[in-house]
Amino acid sequence: MDFTTTDRNNLLAILQDTGTDIPAQVSALNNLSSAQAQTAAAAALTAYDPPTNAEMEARTLVAAGYATAAKLLSYFQSALRKDVTTDADIGGTYDDATDSQEAIRDRGDTAWGSAGGGATAAEVWAYGDRTLTSPGGSVPEPLAGGVLTIRRDTTVQLSLTGAGAIDDRERLWFAVKREPRDDDDEAVLLIEETDGLTRIEGEEPEVGVTATLVVIDEDAGDVDITLPADTSALLSVNPRGRLMAELKVRRDDGTVSSLATWRARVEPAIVRATE
Repeated sequence: MDFTTTDRNNLLAILQDTGTDIPAQVSALNNLSSAQAQTAAAAALTAYDPPTNAEMEARTLVAAGYATAAKLLSYFQSALRKDVTTDADIGGTYDDATDSQEAIRDRGDTAWGSAGGGATAAEVWAYGDRTLTSPGGSVPEPLAGGVLTIRRDTTVQLSLTGAGAIDDRERLWFAVKREPRDDDDEAVLLIEETDGLTRIEGEEPEVGVTATLVVIDEDAGDVDITLPADTSALLSVNPRGRLMAELKVRRDDGTVSSLATWRARVEPAIVRATE
């Protein structure tokens, strides 16, 4: 293709725009004066409407309103110590002599068990809701979060107290099961006041394997359950409290009721020998 005169003229025109005309046009746009810049900034601030110095001062806490280090220390001393004068700024009915942490602690020392404040041994044992420990096991209050414990390979005597009057009973049972829904024939232990031990580990006990359920106080509902060591030795260890135990009564009017229930466990004795 031939490069014509017209083509040359077009190239010259482009060069002239780039080197002369366009720079001049850009330079003409870059001539904003300082006065013009200040005018534009002032217009922008007026449109934004920022707070004035007077408005900012009106919303700022004056220096006299700030708590000093000495004032903060006074507050802490009033809250903690009973031998200081209560800071007047605290107000209300607060009195460090009675309401401070030190005053409350001192009253607690007296009321919660220090000299003359605790219960006597007789008062503890006379209290109705208590946990009894028995040879070979322990009996917590029914459903109080504790676990009735039977220690295998030992003579177990469990004292169950405060079940309520059972002087009208026809039959009285104590049972330990793996699941409440298990049949009585599947019971880990099933003892009846008259019949004695009727089931152990889901089986009928062999001759000579015994356990007793004896009423100590029928008006209060105090009962002792005893397993000889040879009997407890037949129990499977279940130390995690996954068993359930119940004391149950049938009365002479035909009513049947649960007197108490517990979570239960069977723990191993360190020494397995019983003879």
